[in-house]
Amino acid sequence: MKGEADQQPGVETGDVVLVLQQKPHSLFERNGADLSCKITIPLVEALCGFSKVLITHLDGRGVHIQQPAGSVIKPGQVKKIIGEGMPHYKRPIDKGDLNITFEVEFAKDGWATTASLKSLEALLPNRSSVPMEPELVDHCTLADGDMENYGAQTHSGNAYDSDDEDDEGQGPGVQCAQS
Repeated sequence: MKGEADQQPGVETGDVVLVLQQKPHSLFERNGADLSCKITIPLVEALCGFSKVLITHLDGRGVHIQQPAGSVIKPGQVKKIIGEGMPHYKRPIDKGDLNITFEVEFAKDGWATTASLKSLEALLPNRSSVPMEPELVDHCTLADGDMENYGAQTHSGNAYDSDDEDDEGQGPGVQCAQS
């Protein structure tokens, strides 16, 4: 703040220099004037819409959001609220945007009966009608996995190592002809 430091007669007034340090927030992340956050909503709201205060903003104000029924929110989908970010530098009336990344909380195992699942299936779009029918089919089951361990399993050695060991002491194998 130019010329706002201690003032004395006959002495040039100094400047006040403020240094702001931005601290991490538990919900919001800032990039310039834009804010982003991740919000988890239940499956029923992702499919059927909602009308509620979804976020409490930095100033304590609730942000009411209305998502119309039939407009499905997909996991990882980003929606934005224009003008709900941080004020622009030297233009505090203009504000950045608030980007919301939605995560969808799916139902827990055992939440439904066979009858209720049949009713739900009748309401949802039909399953794919084009079955894949290759000549050879392996029947597999899914197991829980995580991307933390993706690529962590390594194979040491060569697929032909056991064959090489059997040929020990018998001289070189077949060589490519050189011309």
